[in-house]
Amino acid sequence: MDLFATVSRLPFSVLGSHRSDTCTVDRLNYKYTVIILVIFSIIVSNKQFSSDHIACWVPGHFTRSYEVYSNNICWVSNTYYVATAETLPLDENKKKTRVVKYYQWTPFILLFQAVLFYMPRMLWRSLSAKSGINIVNLVDAALNYQTADRFEDRNKIMTYLTRSIDQYVYMRKRKRKRFDFIRRFLAFMLCVPGRRMGSYLLILFFVTKLLFIVNSVGQLFLLNIFLGHNFASYGVDLIRKILNGEELAESIYFPRVTMCEFAVRNIQNVHVHTVQCVLPINLFNEKAFLFIWFWLAFLTVCNTYDLLAWFVRSFGRVRYTYIKKRLELMQSDTHLRRMPAKEFIHRYLQHDGVLILRLLSYNSSDLVVTELIQQLWQFYKRVGSGGGGAGSTAGSAVSSAVNPASSRSGPAGGRQVSVRLFDSNASRDDIDTCTVDRLNYKYTVIILVIFSIIVSNKQFSSDHIACWVPGHFTRSYEVYSNNICWVSNTYYVATAETLPLDENKKKTRVVKYYQWTPFILLFQAVLFYMPRMLWRSLSAKSGINIVNLVDAALNYQTADRFEDRNKIMTYLTRSIDQYVYMRKRKRKRFDFIRRFLAFMLCVPGRRMGSYLLILFFVTKLLFIANSLGQLFLLNIFLGHNFASYGVDLIRKILNGEELAESIYFPRVTMCEFAVRNIQNVHVHTVQCVLPINLFNEKAFLFIWFWLAFLTVCNTYDLLAWFVRSFGRVRYTYIKKRLELMQSDTHLRRMPAKEFIHRYLQHDGVLILRLLSYNSSDLVVTELIQQLWQFYKRVGSGGGGAGSTAGSAVSSAVNPASSRSGPAGGRQFGDLWTINTCQIFHLLKIKVKRSSHLCISQFVAFQGVTIQ
Repeated sequence: MDLFATVSRLPFSVLGSHRSDTCTVDRLNYKYTVIILVIFSIIVSNKQFSSDHIACWVPGHFTRSYEVYSNNICWVSNTYYVATAETLPLDENKKKTRVVKYYQWTPFILLFQAVLFYMPRMLWRSLSAKSGINIVNLVDAALNYQTADRFEDRNKIMTYLTRSIDQYVYMRKRKRKRFDFIRRFLAFMLCVPGRRMGSYLLILFFVTKLLFIVNSVGQLFLLNIFLGHNFASYGVDLIRKILNGEELAESIYFPRVTMCEFAVRNIQNVHVHTVQCVLPINLFNEKAFLFIWFWLAFLTVCNTYDLLAWFVRSFGRVRYTYIKKRLELMQSDTHLRRMPAKEFIHRYLQHDGVLILRLLSYNSSDLVVTELIQQLWQFYKRVGSGGGGAGSTAGSAVSSAVNPASSRSGPAGGRQVSVRLFDSNASRDDIDTCTVDRLNYKYTVIILVIFSIIVSNKQFSSDHIACWVPGHFTRSYEVYSNNICWVSNTYYVATAETLPLDENKKKTRVVKYYQWTPFILLFQAVLFYMPRMLWRSLSAKSGINIVNLVDAALNYQTADRFEDRNKIMTYLTRSIDQYVYMRKRKRKRFDFIRRFLAFMLCVPGRRMGSYLLILFFVTKLLFIANSLGQLFLLNIFLGHNFASYGVDLIRKILNGEELAESIYFPRVTMCEFAVRNIQNVHVHTVQCVLPINLFNEKAFLFIWFWLAFLTVCNTYDLLAWFVRSFGRVRYTYIKKRLELMQSDTHLRRMPAKEFIHRYLQHDGVLILRLLSYNSSDLVVTELIQQLWQFYKRVGSGGGGAGSTAGSAVSSAVNPASSRSGPAGGRQFGDLWTINTCQIFHLLKIKVKRSSHLCISQFVAFQGVTIQ
């Protein structure tokens, strides 16, 4: 993995380019708000890692080492606020109520807010991609339509837009069944997106907007918990003071001058020092959080208005009027009044179709959308005139999409439109897996490497440790003490405890991990990437390249010519057909025993049609072992039962307990070191502060919750893929897509189960699912149809799947075969040399070495380059 390239693409992957499939208010939330919060976090982090983040007024007799120690200990521990006119409280409980404990957490809180604001966007992009249509591509095509130079290009783009929307609205349909209205009513009441009910995108769209409202309102109260002092009314109080002409005193939320108490251990005695400190960082924090308060209030108003506006646009007469007006603009006669316009809007386009048209109008031009509606209407009248309403219309639409002689054989046209379902800058190596896998081997690795770089940078700086050394120590003694205590292990003793004299007790309290932290983080990153390496290396030996197939499927939608689309579909069909046949072998006596043992022992069977599937599940099991096992790995590394760290923290927060200094990441430790003076050895005991543990505490807390989150995601993903890959679900997945493409009852007469269970087998279905997951369900549906048509055509000679595959190989060798089309897409091969004898030898088929079989046949495939 090119890590640096991935990191450099991260801002574009997260924030996206100028292309959009949403509205301005949504972009205010997931794009501009995220940018603002990340910039604030960077500024605060830069200030915190500098040397002047705090300055304390220490007694005059303090040496330089005492001063440095005081600044560091007051930064890593919590200070408390007392107004100048007040007296210092003596009661410890009163001091606790005034503690300012947030400033060390500020950059992490800001980043957490940014993540929360981007999560609805991730939900929309990931789930809308599964609908089978890419709205970003349609917006791109609509934008290119306006600037196309030639009429042919404009016609191609409009044909692409019409075809895409028509295929989508049909693919969402299904046959009406008895009591179907009950299912539709329950789905509507429970807000369950119905992929087959024409409301999948619409409900997902509204859920996303509701999450944006929850974000903007909820984060005000989140900051109230974080900052305290009723921060939710901060802006209101400020406006009230300005209107009443009151003086704006120093903010209690962001005090610039605070008090700090720290204890210094001198042998068995503990001396408590109280100093006054200034926090320059709060000067920026005050302005930043004041802006954030008003920005969140502004977003709440915008999000609420936007949700209500889209609700009005999407239901009732407004939705009908929106389409009808644009149809009337393009109609010169009264033909519209005689045609079933309501059928076109309510049963053909449905909610999702109208939403797509509105988003296109919002992000491109209303003129383009008006013309697109006209094209859809003309197509509806022309194809739907045969009867049957929307269903037959769509059925004819899809069949004509498959048939070269169809009127819908136009490509996307125009400038090449990117068809990636996720990020236009995404790595090509990432398109043979699913989102949960990418969370493990990509984003987790990036997070761990970034943490490792930050810790390494802090460790190589000069202020990684500061020790309170005796006053008579010279500058060289002080430097030596700091360095020897850093390279050797310190041990933790709470302030209320006495120093242990037993060496064994000291060893049990040793803090020995902090020097190893960057290496441990890198080791974790390597462990998370190893399952990916296993999948890439072993799946490559299967004989099929899934990345190339996904790339071809992505390029299929935007090929310039119909011939190119046909070549790409031929390549996809040929590749899968050759793969599933090459995995086959002759059935032998007691073969079921071998298959059963291979399944029980999880041995990938290359000749049993389960090689990729078992490898796929092994990879997912390794991801689960990683996310769960690394919690216990950190338990060994950090000690003190770290595996329950997050659970204990949540329990304390829920019970209202005070979050004392963490035993996992102590900021103040004791250090003993020996100094040899000729034959005498003097042992010195000093107290040290570890500022690096301030970051380590936050980093490993995040890692704990991230690993717990990954464990849940990986477990769910494994179970979900297990359900999809076995039993009736696997059969239904293929059968439904075959039924969508069938206009007659031929499917009922053909051995569909043979096609799925003996021809495609487990690996074939897995490949189709991965193609659907990473490209488009529409393309995969057409691919399944092509495989099915080929299965019926070539397999009609008898013998079921075996003869089908046998004919497949012969047609692959024979240039005159119906399967002699090229791959299309990138140069999948300019010249393929196939020796017939070698093929039969590899397949272990005994044939007579007649002269015509021993002649090497050359099959030339002219590739088509697609960008």
